Amino acid sequence: MMQKPRITWLASPHHDQRPGGVEDIDTIVLHHTASGGTAQDTARYFANPKSKVSAHYLIGKDGAIVQCVQDARRAWHAGQSAFRGRANVNDFSIG
Repeated sequence: MMQKPRITWLASPHHDQRPGGVEDIDTIVLHHTASGGTAQDTARYFANPKSKVSAHYLIGKDGAIVQCVQDARRAWHAGQSAFRGRANVNDFSIG
């Protein structure tokens, strides 16, 4: 049986309450970062109070997975956005 990969927790302060709750998550947003750093480096940037950005998960080029925001919370990854006629993509997505 295949095991789930190990996930490291590095919290970001940049999240808030979802307006609809976890049951309304129906979208995954994939972002690409052009930095040469690791997933842990990006997570440390997300932890910086000045960055004002976050994502739920980061996956490094080496396969490392870092979680920065609980799924039940709204991460700040999509900014002012819309998808298929719905505004505020952060409200209903995992980033």
